[in-house]
Amino acid sequence: MDDISVSKSKSSNHGNVVVLNVQDSSVADTSNKKESSFSPLISVHFLQKLITELVGTYYLIFAGCAAIAVNAQHHNVVTLVGIALVWGIVIMVLVYCLGHISAHFNPAVTLALASS
Repeated sequence: MDDISVSKSKSSNHGNVVVLNVQDSSVADTSNKKESSFSPLISVHFLQKLITELVGTYYLIFAGCAAIAVNAQHHNVVTLVGIALVWGIVIMVLVYCLGHISAHFNPAVTLALASS
């Protein structure tokens, strides 16, 4: 009978008021746990990862596509090896600079993380 509580209080207008609170113990425990472990939907760590993903993906796509555009406009000056080196160097720089927050800069992974 721990689930039933009766409280009596005197109200100035209505005299005695009896409040009967009947609640299942498992429901009561669950609601208390949810309130005590409440966390915000967007944390600082999540925002750091999101911004890192956006910045990393931007620089990766910008530098890689710029190398391809320069190669196409200037009659294959950069060559295929140069384009591959640009992609590799950009990944290396991003991992060294932003890898402690998020170590992958794949646009597909970024979109999957943003949608979930």
